[in-house]
Amino acid sequence: MDLFQICDYAPLEDMADDDLAAVRATADALGITLEVGTKGIRPEHLRKFLHIAGILGSPLLRTMFNVPGHTPTAEDAVAIFKEVLPEFAAAGVRIAVETYEQVPTSRILDVIRGVDSPYLGICSDPANTVAALEMPREVIDAVAPYVLNMHIKDFAFSRKQGWVGFTYSGAPLGEGLLDYDYMVAKIQPKARNINQIVEHWLPWQDSKRTPSASKTSGPSKASTSLGASEMSAEKLTVAVVGAGGKMGMRVSRNLQKGAHTVFYSENSPAGQDRVRAEGRDITSTDDAVKGADVVILAVPDTVLGVVSEGVVPQMKAGAILLTLDPAAAYAGLLATRDDVVQAVAHPCHPSVFLERTTKEEWADTFGGEGAPRTWSQPSTRTRPLKPGQRPKPPSRSSTPP
Repeated sequence: MDLFQICDYAPLEDMADDDLAAVRATADALGITLEVGTKGIRPEHLRKFLHIAGILGSPLLRTMFNVPGHTPTAEDAVAIFKEVLPEFAAAGVRIAVETYEQVPTSRILDVIRGVDSPYLGICSDPANTVAALEMPREVIDAVAPYVLNMHIKDFAFSRKQGWVGFTYSGAPLGEGLLDYDYMVAKIQPKARNINQIVEHWLPWQDSKRTPSASKTSGPSKASTSLGASEMSAEKLTVAVVGAGGKMGMRVSRNLQKGAHTVFYSENSPAGQDRVRAEGRDITSTDDAVKGADVVILAVPDTVLGVVSEGVVPQMKAGAILLTLDPAAAYAGLLATRDDVVQAVAHPCHPSVFLERTTKEEWADTFGGEGAPRTWSQPSTRTRPLKPGQRPKPPSRSSTPP
């Protein structure tokens, strides 16, 4: 591997220059060239990533048009790029706008042609545009003259169980519907020195967690072992104990939006009614816990110790016991097992630094519904602290993708 694209990785924005320089030094020592990717085209955001690209030595910034609170028109985008591109040109950094389903490819091309600069082009990803019913070959034909970067991922459709509907998902390179040979013949990446970034667009197959991307000359099954900058999260089995309480309802509401298998446990009749009113089924604690990868204790702090004593012995080996406040874990009140990991992920209110523009975002004082929620970085232990032992200071907060 000689190329690594760091794409849509939120903590990158919070890293100090010295930390970014250390990343660059590590990449240089390994003989790896870095590229950077983000989302959004606000001028101040693009300038921030121009600074990051400069430190990391990235000759290219991949981005997408839309972010929450900013969906520029074609005319707006042309004006923005004309404003910032002289700075990018002076730094020798090009901007590649990715094709994807939220913005018609024709509109992206209108912007590229309207700006008419060699420092603005396309990041080609025809697999994304299928979701907008754009035909991959037509997209490839249209964008080919303007391509500066390529994201390579294969895709396929499959029937859902019972033949009711279809699932659109990733496939091993060379085994799906992506006509890679046609794309390469049309874009000519070797002749034009265009990097191809292989995306691992498959459900997790094992416990591997290392995201990566590489320059490649063609599809192969071996290349699917590489990770990606835009990987799907692993689908887990999650048990929420105390699902009918205030925290349990909030946690459950957010989990329900994802693809995880979630079991909801609640003892109180009133709490059970609240859970059922949201369309969620009640599962006994014993049944919910025994097969779960993650058990979330959304119960009052005063009973965390007692509840954990009943839950931990039933958990499977390697599972995670997740609490929402560090106090009980810090005090060593939680039941423990050598083969069960304790973790804390404290939910926080919406960030004061992230912009909120809609009524729904302003009305969400807790976060995770209308407005993005920040989380303190999870800390994990397999055993409680010893008397007098103090935990390490927490790392910076970050917003989960």
